[in-house]
Amino acid sequence: MIMKGVMSGESTRGMFGFDEATEAQPLLFLDLPDEVLARELLQRYAGKTIRFSEIGVERHPQLGVPAHKRAVQKLEQQKRVIVISYEKARRLTKDGLSVPDDAILVFSGGDEDGT
Repeated sequence: MIMKGVMSGESTRGMFGFDEATEAQPLLFLDLPDEVLARELLQRYAGKTIRFSEIGVERHPQLGVPAHKRAVQKLEQQKRVIVISYEKARRLTKDGLSVPDDAILVFSGGDEDGT
């Protein structure tokens, strides 16, 4: 009951509850399928060449680097991105070939829906 009173004073709605996620205050636990993250990455980087380390996870920090690597692996399997690694050998994982942090990613142009 005490916590409910404290939290209601902190809510923007003036009652106990959870406010919607914002860019500044994202959801703590996000359940975003790898396919959706892959589509977002393709939309954001369509036609660009970048290093994996440049992707950053600022948009979905709670997903972390592993989820972003799985998304890139999905795009590679769909032939929507080419992964080039000069410094580190790529190894086979359950999700496809590994994506080293220093890998160069060449994204296809994508299309209207980002797939």
